[in-house]
Amino acid sequence: MSKKIRSKWKPYTITYIKEHESDNLGIYEIANQNKQTLDYGQGKVRTRLIDQNPNNAHTNKETVWTGKFYRSQYTRSKLSSKQRERGLQKRYKKEHKGKLPPKNKRLGDL
Repeated sequence: MSKKIRSKWKPYTITYIKEHESDNLGIYEIANQNKQTLDYGQGKVRTRLIDQNPNNAHTNKETVWTGKFYRSQYTRSKLSSKQRERGLQKRYKKEHKGKLPPKNKRLGDL
C-alpha cells in the first residue's frame, strides 16, 4: 500500500505556492479546513496546485469544496508520480469504504 505524503500541511494560497513550490514533478494532496483529503494529484507541482484554483471554492458536477491546506512530495519521473497518485487514491478508497476523495470522484473505479 502506498505511503502517505509525509510533508507538513501548508496554506493553500497562490501566494504561498508561488513562493515555496518549484515546478518539478511530484504528487500533492489538497485538504479542507479539518485537513480531510479533497484531492490527490500529480504533475508539475506548482502549476497543478495553482490550476486547482486556490483562494476560491472549486466546483464540479457533484461537489463544491474549498481547499485550505496542501502538502506535496517531489518524484523522479512522470511515471513515479502517476504510480504514487494511484497508490494514494487506492489507499484512501480502502480506508473510506470504497469512496474516493471528492475531487477524485471523476476517476471512477481504480
